[in-house]
Amino acid sequence: MSGKGGERRIRRVAIVARADEWWSRRLLRGVLSHASDAGPWQVWVGPSGAEGSGMGLPSGWRGDGIIARVETRESSDVLGRFGVPVVQVADRPVAGICGPCVRTDESALAGVAADHFTDRGLRNIGVFGAGDEDGSAGCEDGFERVLAERGIVCQRLLARADGEEDGRALLQWLRELPKPAGVFARRPEDARSVVDRCLEGGIIVPHEVAVLCGSDDEWFAHSCDPALSGVDSPVERIGSQAAALLDELMIGGVVGEATCELPPRGVVERGSTDTLAVRDPQLVQVIEFIREHAFGPLTMDDILRAVPMARRTLERRFAQTFGRSPADEIRRVRIGRARKLLSETNLRMQEIAESCGYASYNYLDHVFKRSTGMTPRDFRKQFKE
Repeated sequence: MSGKGGERRIRRVAIVARADEWWSRRLLRGVLSHASDAGPWQVWVGPSGAEGSGMGLPSGWRGDGIIARVETRESSDVLGRFGVPVVQVADRPVAGICGPCVRTDESALAGVAADHFTDRGLRNIGVFGAGDEDGSAGCEDGFERVLAERGIVCQRLLARADGEEDGRALLQWLRELPKPAGVFARRPEDARSVVDRCLEGGIIVPHEVAVLCGSDDEWFAHSCDPALSGVDSPVERIGSQAAALLDELMIGGVVGEATCELPPRGVVERGSTDTLAVRDPQLVQVIEFIREHAFGPLTMDDILRAVPMARRTLERRFAQTFGRSPADEIRRVRIGRARKLLSETNLRMQEIAESCGYASYNYLDHVFKRSTGMTPRDFRKQFKE
């Protein structure tokens, strides 16, 4: 909408989120990336407060739209009283509350987390968290379901570890897990509790228990020893997509009440999962050789020259341990790099293909689609404006 002289009116937008500083700043970065193109916007940013105080918004605030982390019906009712469009960005929103929602795809997140453990040969896997108390069981259920499809029974402890008694229960659970094990925790504070209890109980992380967090806060991750690996949620993309939806609503457009789910970018790997649950020293050598040489013209003959054994023996032992063939592992490592380059860079498709060990983009396109169900270009679009 234009003002005098054809200039666009400055829109007043509020960003209301919990005091997850790392998350809120990444969200804001995404919002502002859209506002810089679609603006001008005047953005107010603040943590959510008590419902009766207007969710933390300044007294008498008057604006054009709100982006908020809405997780209760009471919060939704409060924001609804402002009479402006609301786009919610809670990862676990309450069904039926105000406005459309942009969030992380929890099902995709569960799959990424499960892959991270099984790719390391781990078959004893647990999940720890608060469960239904904060609505996180949806991701935990999905994590368990993905593992069940692979023939792995997931051990669950759905509780908090805030008090002394809870901490003892967590430590006992960790001691009883068959080793080596992997433990997934959706919330950073739960992942930190797992690492702390392992340290207290003399359980070695990552070689006895590998720990993966369902989100990635770089500063928080490095406050642990070893540093926490975490699933990299698309927070900036959530911000920019939420801003685009809000922009449409503020000019009178219709976007519906549907939830827009965006896939995670992958896993930021750190010390807490830097392990291979493989007792076969020759298979360890094979994995290390593949990781070192996967992005060149690598063949099975190359692997067998580096780690001498019969081809059928290698394939049988590899399948028994990892549930896939050495050729599948080469492909997995290459596609992993392709995902990273597609989501984080603007490299041309041919450059990405060559960087991943493929001579042509056409061949990368074929392999990528077979592995992920979508073309590289479609995959990239999920992370771009």
